[in-house]
Amino acid sequence: MSGARVILGVSGASGAALGLAVARQLAGLEVEIDLVVSAAAKRTLTEECGAGARAELSGLATREHPVRDIGASISSGSVPVAGMIVAPCSMRS
Repeated sequence: MSGARVILGVSGASGAALGLAVARQLAGLEVEIDLVVSAAAKRTLTEECGAGARAELSGLATREHPVRDIGASISSGSVPVAGMIVAPCSMRS
């Protein structure tokens, strides 16, 4: 899967470690990560995973997009991606 591009959305649901674990796995597979992190996720990451978790997550990403950026490259259907993962994912996500 090396060279593939995946969008990783990290929500504020409990289980922030799942988002970080997914990012670690994707990075280990040399997958390009387009990261989107909600405001609630930023807080949950710090609460559940510690102060350095947010920086680690950002460091694993190839690109990071602001959650409200409707002009982000990944908002276009013409951008080739292998898929999207939302982690953690609650029923409402």
